[in-house]
Amino acid sequence: MAQRESSAAGSGSRTAAALIVVLIAAAAWFRVWHLGTMPGVSGDEGWWGVNAIAWLDGRPYEARTTSGNPTDLFLLAPLAAVHAFGPPSFWLLRIVPAAVNVLALPIGFFFVRRIFGTTTAAIYAVALAVAPTAIAHSRICQDPSQSIFWTGLVVYLSLLALARPASAVAWLAGALLLFPIALWTHPTNVFIAPFLIAPAIAVAARLLPASRRGRAIVFIAAAMAIAVAAGAAWPILLKLEASNDFAGRPWLALAAARLIDPRQWLEFGVNYARLFSGVTVYHYFSGARPWTIPYDLASVGAGVAVFAGLWRLRRSASLPLEYALLGAWACMLLLFFAFAGPAALRPHAERWGLCLIVPGSLVIARGIAGWIETAPALRRVTSTAAVALASVTLLSFYVNYFREFAATGGRSHLAYRTAPIEPKQQALDRIIATRDATSRTTVVAQEWWTYWPIAYLSSRDGRVSVNRTFDSSAAYVVEFTGTPELAAALDWVQARGLQARPTEIRDAGGGELLTVLEIGPAR
Repeated sequence: MAQRESSAAGSGSRTAAALIVVLIAAAAWFRVWHLGTMPGVSGDEGWWGVNAIAWLDGRPYEARTTSGNPTDLFLLAPLAAVHAFGPPSFWLLRIVPAAVNVLALPIGFFFVRRIFGTTTAAIYAVALAVAPTAIAHSRICQDPSQSIFWTGLVVYLSLLALARPASAVAWLAGALLLFPIALWTHPTNVFIAPFLIAPAIAVAARLLPASRRGRAIVFIAAAMAIAVAAGAAWPILLKLEASNDFAGRPWLALAAARLIDPRQWLEFGVNYARLFSGVTVYHYFSGARPWTIPYDLASVGAGVAVFAGLWRLRRSASLPLEYALLGAWACMLLLFFAFAGPAALRPHAERWGLCLIVPGSLVIARGIAGWIETAPALRRVTSTAAVALASVTLLSFYVNYFREFAATGGRSHLAYRTAPIEPKQQALDRIIATRDATSRTTVVAQEWWTYWPIAYLSSRDGRVSVNRTFDSSAAYVVEFTGTPELAAALDWVQARGLQARPTEIRDAGGGELLTVLEIGPAR
């Protein structure tokens, strides 16, 4: 009997391992499949491509993004490096964020295994791998695209400082060194700061002198250092507040009002759940509108099961670590709610919430592991339910993302609408095929969303110039069909007695998306 049970347990473990590998492999494939065409390439991505090539060529590049954030060299430099091996292409433009987010999976497993053990590490790797928001944002080239990678490292090292007291100083130092990089990636990553608090307190407690007099001296010196730093920073902060509308907002008043508004609490809870179920990114990228009730009910059911699993860990040896994880996670959510609010998790803004993905996935993993570790009789049921949920999540992503783009071309932002050959790529191909190859060709694209992708694709072609304004050299115009920019281009052509021959480029659903105007003399 014991031999049969041992054999069955071994077989079950091998099956579970195989399913985990399949799920992670499928999720990794989802990060690179149709990478150059789904979604359509936005102006923000083209901006990064143009500046990466300028950096590679030793030419001036923009030191700040259009949001005013410092340009992230941890994205710009590797993006420039890959362009040393091939001409500009939308696939090449996106391969760095995709590769970094695939790399985040084994790195997450490696660290979480050392914090919570193999079971939690495997569950966490799957949870992070199949998270629809993590997949979708790994497929575009923007500064927040690497948030999951860098915030994950800060969280792992912070928890390791608690799990491995003997080397806590080294782990905490690593987390503190990586935290500014996470902030450089995107300012909203500041919300993972609560994960630094518990290990910092633990390390400080160990390093404090044993005597009361020694501790008093340390506290007084620390208070004086803080006062000096605050005094030095205060003029800078006042100058920033005066020059920056965002920094000058009454944040404390806004946070206080938000904290007592039950409607905003409710919306925040719904939006947070949809960040993990995928509803938000489906609305934003593909424009799919799945029926949200099943997603929300599944999120509530999964949340109840996760917290029940966490409750079962209350007698485990790792309880202090569980408290640290849950405390930092709760503090992070409270700060995010107070200062960013539920609007920061709505479709089209959810990139601000990428810092929430790693901590949330860790909490999910610990909740599931709680059932597996404390209820052996329910281990198979728990594993089956978890695998089923992960599989359904991936299937939902396929249906609402890949199939939606393939069938309709997308129904959200014009920039993300696409076709089997990316429409802005088609526009440039059309221009190159019909232009006068003996002279330099000027293309006008007034909109941000058309200008930067086409400027990126043609950045290594010295015979094509892309402008956002008209002059006498304009030979082609590329604009979204039916937009005021296209109407303005036609007015410009007509006012100068010229002729414009239009070519329509359609999305995957057959709808008119882009218009290419070939400008020539009047007949």
